[in-house]
Order: sequence, then structure tokens, then C-alpha cells
Amino acid sequence: MPPNYSTRPHDAGIFDQTPETTAPTELLSRVLDHHARLAVTADQIVTLLNLQAEYRRGRKDIELDMALAPHAVAVTPAALTPDGRQARQVVYGQRGGYPAALETRGDEYIAKVMAVLTAAQVDTLMEIYVEERRDHLEKITQILADVVGPRFVLVEPDPDPDSDGYRLVGGRVLATL
Repeated sequence: MPPNYSTRPHDAGIFDQTPETTAPTELLSRVLDHHARLAVTADQIVTLLNLQAEYRRGRKDIELDMALAPHAVAVTPAALTPDGRQARQVVYGQRGGYPAALETRGDEYIAKVMAVLTAAQVDTLMEIYVEERRDHLEKITQILADVVGPRFVLVEPDPDPDSDGYRLVGGRVLATL
């Protein structure tokens, strides 16, 4: 089925449940894409590019360790004995730490990027992020409507003080409970 098949919108991958890390793959993409709006200086760009290089090197090291770990738990008759399974548990614990290490590194370097920017630049960057997310969600509204209907309704805050606080998005009833 094509991904735009309206009775199976989940086939488009919109609700892919594959676990992923929250660590950014591209640390500076939004800052560089919007450098003019952010008024990023040449000195800031050089500092940011150095941070990007450090981040990528460390990320690649963690990813390599993560890729090598499964070789330590190859399924063999010896690996499935009680002692073998106990040894495998140690490796599983190590492997479980790799996503956390990536996420921790991501947080550390996002904080470093924000420390290079001024408070006004950070505020603008946050505005850009919200604008981009809103724009993306607006573009996929029909997919979301097909996915959640007929069980849910998309609403937004209603500025009318006499309302119950919410109004339908675009005036469309997506579903009723």
C-alpha cells in the first residue's frame, strides 16, 4: 500500500515505535540554517564548529562501541549455559548504557552550544524550533487526523473568554468519543 493510503495512515511511518536516542545527530543544523536570523558572529561559528567536531568524534566512538558489543554475545552453545548467560548479562548492561551515554553527550553539547550563544540568540533559536515543529505538524495534519480519527478530536486553546477553553483545530471534527 502506498503511504498515503487514507485507511492505513500509520503505514507512512508516522507512529514508528522503533526506539531511538534523543541525542542529536546534527548538533548545529538549526543554528547554521538560521545563522542570519540569529546574527551569529564569525567567532561564534568557529567555536560552534569546534564543538560540533568534538561532539561527532565522541558520538562516533560510542556508536562504534555499541556496534562491537553484539559480537560479545554471539549465540553459541557455550554462551547459553548458566555461566555463559550470566556473562551475557554483563554485556547487555554495558550495551544498555550506550544510548544513555549518547543522550548525556547530546545534553552536554547542546548546553555548550547554548553557552556560546547570547540569551537573545537562544530565545530566537527556541522560537525557530517552535515555528519549525508547528509548521511540520500543520503539514501533516491530514495524516494525524486520519490516524487519530474516529476516536479523538484535535483542539487548540480558544482565546474567547466565554468558551470552554478549547476550539477544534481548523473547525474540523476529527472524531468523537
